[in-house]
Amino acid sequence: MVDTDTRLRSVMARLEECQNILAESGERETLQLVAMTILRLRMRLHHIGDAELKALCDAIEPEPVEESDLWRVSGELGS
Repeated sequence: MVDTDTRLRSVMARLEECQNILAESGERETLQLVAMTILRLRMRLHHIGDAELKALCDAIEPEPVEESDLWRVSGELGS
């Protein structure tokens, strides 16, 4: 298991180097694919499942704002 983790960390390091090169050269779509691959490897290394990632995203995602709330807030700011 340790050997596998070491190899995955090595792959991640190379992918992070590629990520930097892609960012510098403006290859946005490929950069996103590499970033997703790095995320998946990190999740695997730290034993984080899809459900746990979703729960984290849900917890940090701002709640949707209703249009009526926007009008109320903008009216309060104008007062």
